[in-house]
Amino acid sequence: IQEEILECAARHRLFIQFHGSSKPSGLVRTYPNEFTREGTLNYEVCKWDTLVNADHDIAIPFTRMLAGATDYHLGGFRALPRSEFKIQYVNPHVMSTRCHMLAMYVVLENHLTSLCDTPKAYEGQPGFEVLRTVPGTWDEIRVPLARMNEHVTVARRSGSDWWVGSLNNGTERDLKLELDFLSEGDYQATIYTDAEDVERNPNNLDR
Repeated sequence: IQEEILECAARHRLFIQFHGSSKPSGLVRTYPNEFTREGTLNYEVCKWDTLVNADHDIAIPFTRMLAGATDYHLGGFRALPRSEFKIQYVNPHVMSTRCHMLAMYVVLENHLTSLCDTPKAYEGQPGFEVLRTVPGTWDEIRVPLARMNEHVTVARRSGSDWWVGSLNNGTERDLKLELDFLSEGDYQATIYTDAEDVERNPNNLDR
């Protein structure tokens, strides 16, 4: 039925996002009007379980995303330390940091980026300016650093601008990022990092 939906949508020049679906099976090659699909254990699970966290996020680029773009629920700005996390169905929290959430917009492939929370959750919040400007399509992709279930760094180019996102699991580590994918020239960088007190206040970041 998904192929029929995509074919019908293509005739009417419509784009499709399959939510609550299975992983991609290659239909996007025939029907590029499929923006993305879920097929992923997603952040709504935080309403009733603790399965979705930074360790789960770091596995997605090495597993689910190999099959294609993933409609992952990005943009959770109500973060709590794992030790303080409480399951609640209304106004749920996430178990990652603000910078972790921002980086996922670059690391994960999703051609229909969105925000998973209500507009009020983003009013005046640091880092929201990233979500206003991050592209949904890219001209070039590089993966300069990656180790399964530990860390991954993805660099994506849109026009002349490069966006670099790094995800890490729960273990602190130092990594050296080589910028040899950049062309010759001068660059100005805007860098977002977890704040020093991130273990107590995961919503804090430094710019």
